[in-house]
Amino acid sequence: MNLPEKFTENEITQLEALVQSNVGLDFAALPLTGRALPKTIDKNSCTLKQGRLVELLKAYQRLVRVLPEPNRDLAIPMLRLGLHSALQIAAMKEKEFCTLVEPITSEDPAIAPRIHKKALLKRSRMVVQYMDVMQNNEPHVKAARV
Repeated sequence: MNLPEKFTENEITQLEALVQSNVGLDFAALPLTGRALPKTIDKNSCTLKQGRLVELLKAYQRLVRVLPEPNRDLAIPMLRLGLHSALQIAAMKEKEFCTLVEPITSEDPAIAPRIHKKALLKRSRMVVQYMDVMQNNEPHVKAARV
């Protein structure tokens, strides 16, 4: 599978430096809303425009959230492979995903199927949430409320 290039190597390298300079920060829990960076981030090592940096951090965060705790260091290599979200991973067949990430998961080949399974679970939860919102916004549901 040929994945689209979402981020350049330079951008990913700058993100890597930013992550290393903010070691104590939990990127999975970082509030990234809108186009503004949280003030807790030390961005001195990064020359990217703020909007692009936030986009890159959101992609990194999406990957960190789908990776098991001891393997969160795989997020940067996954970005380099063109991966950027659980939905993108879940859209792939497990074998296809495992083949794609094999070079970065060769030390523990069992991790790739676990990542894929977690991505499928995340997608399932998102679909349920989406359907709940859609159904609760139907005109007949609004009219039935007392």
